[in-house]
Amino acid sequence: MLMGSPFWWLTAIHMLTFQHGSCLITGQFISSPPNSSVMGVIGRAVVLPCRVANNIPEAFFVRWIFHERAQKRTVSRYDGKNEKETPDESYQGRAEFFPREFRAGNMSLRLRDVRSSDKGLYTCEVSFNDTYHDVFVELQVAATGGVPSILLRSHVKQGIGLTCCVAGWFPKPKVVWLDGQGQIREELSTTKTTTTSAGLYNVVTSMTLKPGSDMEVSCRVVNDLLNTMSESRVLISGIFFPSISKWLIIFLVILCLNMVLISTVFFKLRSKHKKTDRSVKAKMELEEGKCPLHLKRCYDVQRARRHKFRENTEC
Repeated sequence: MLMGSPFWWLTAIHMLTFQHGSCLITGQFISSPPNSSVMGVIGRAVVLPCRVANNIPEAFFVRWIFHERAQKRTVSRYDGKNEKETPDESYQGRAEFFPREFRAGNMSLRLRDVRSSDKGLYTCEVSFNDTYHDVFVELQVAATGGVPSILLRSHVKQGIGLTCCVAGWFPKPKVVWLDGQGQIREELSTTKTTTTSAGLYNVVTSMTLKPGSDMEVSCRVVNDLLNTMSESRVLISGIFFPSISKWLIIFLVILCLNMVLISTVFFKLRSKHKKTDRSVKAKMELEEGKCPLHLKRCYDVQRARRHKFRENTEC
């Protein structure tokens, strides 16, 4: 048994069960590696190995079991008489033996359309001629999703918001931003992870690219279990950064100067116009015998006229 496996205790219990109070012999005919680990890719087929060294008689029994927590689910069963036990519905139509190779000791199980839920520990049980054979197989499950997609999200202050979208990976992948030299970028990023109904992982990570930083940006996704990665790379042009053109600045300065000049000229013309209006009004009032209060000379003229009028009357 493999002490490093998380399921070694199940092997120990299983062996003790059949070593006491039973005439069956456990593990006497094992030829395939016990407690082996198999890698399955989601959506593809995988073979769970189980082989017995001796030739198998016509009367035998084989059953594959999936251990899910404290429960055992029958994946497939064959008793040598073409009679099969109805498997768990999640395995119907997906699990099959190699009947032509039974007599040669091949009890392996082919599992089609691997799913994320198939991950876990399986047991192959074989018995014949008062002998018993079992083997544990741990199924690891992984999936390589699509190529990362880099999107220019929006302007963030003086920088550019970038988003990298990754879909359909298993188990949860690592997603990193890289610069032109392949080094992890120093910009802070935010990451959101979701799962699909099939148990696959979708990852969305975002960062802000600031002016003056390395314009070559890569988004890399890594699956450590399959030792695979996928990467997308973009080169950001400086025209995408929000900036004010120097010609626009010159135009705004000239516009401001013109506004000041126009305002000054308008104020002077208005003042001159008001002064002219007051002079014309005073002249008209003087001619009509009226005297504006602000003209002292007008009072003197009126006083002289009244004095002359009295003299003429007295005479």
